[in-house]
Amino acid sequence: MGKRVYTDKWIVKERNDKITRYLHRSFGTWIMHWHNEMEIVHILDEPAPLIVGNAQYTAHKGDFCIIRGCELHQFLFDKQNKKAAEICKFNLTLAYSLCKKFQYPKTFITKAEIDTVPGLYDKLCDTFNELSKHADGAGSDALADCYTVLLYTLLSEHFPSDANIFTYDSSAMQNLQMLLDYINLNYEKDISLQTLADKINYSVNYVSSLFKKYSSITFKEYLDRIRISHAAELIRISDTNHSFTEISARCGYENIRTFNNVFKRIMGCTPTDYKEGSAYYNLDQ
Repeated sequence: MGKRVYTDKWIVKERNDKITRYLHRSFGTWIMHWHNEMEIVHILDEPAPLIVGNAQYTAHKGDFCIIRGCELHQFLFDKQNKKAAEICKFNLTLAYSLCKKFQYPKTFITKAEIDTVPGLYDKLCDTFNELSKHADGAGSDALADCYTVLLYTLLSEHFPSDANIFTYDSSAMQNLQMLLDYINLNYEKDISLQTLADKINYSVNYVSSLFKKYSSITFKEYLDRIRISHAAELIRISDTNHSFTEISARCGYENIRTFNNVFKRIMGCTPTDYKEGSAYYNLDQ
């Protein structure tokens, strides 16, 4: 059975044994992850920095993002949001088998672009609404699959991708997944490129190239984002008097100054402002 996933769960690789799943996402920082399913994301609140493959976007309310299978991606939603996005996840074979003419849509489609086609945005929202009635995090029925194909077709026919489709190397993705899993489980330790290279018996250059080829960020940036994601979670859920120094140490930082600088760079605010809930992500950074 598929697993229902929310942003406060640190899931890396998700199972894909259901055809269609409809999910709501709330607040939080999603760690970078991938799955075999395709994903259509409708932004319901703003703003939301997105990383998809080797590109970065800033999404606003009404924008759509389409993520292909095996594509690394990460979203950051403001911690005040309760319903930041709605998502349709589905196996690509569904679109292959039911679409009259199969083609990939653009990765990122703004509401302004959608509004150039009269009535299209309302039709997309209505389709998502109908989809939500027939699918949830655990699975779907035949009607959900039909609405999924309609959603995909509307986007791909009006906004076809004009880019060359990148081919993912399955063995490279498996190696990268092992590295991501190791980082996600050991982020509080002293991890280097050499540490990762030793784990999969490859060179440091190979490990560095994996991040460069399949992601828009470096290994060090990914490690910082994982650490700060966990630090933000500790700050948010902490009902004790843990100091920022204790939290920074638990997340792999040897001194509070480095932690404060990295936290502000990634989250756009200081740990104190974040705890008080008075700051939003700074999307210009």
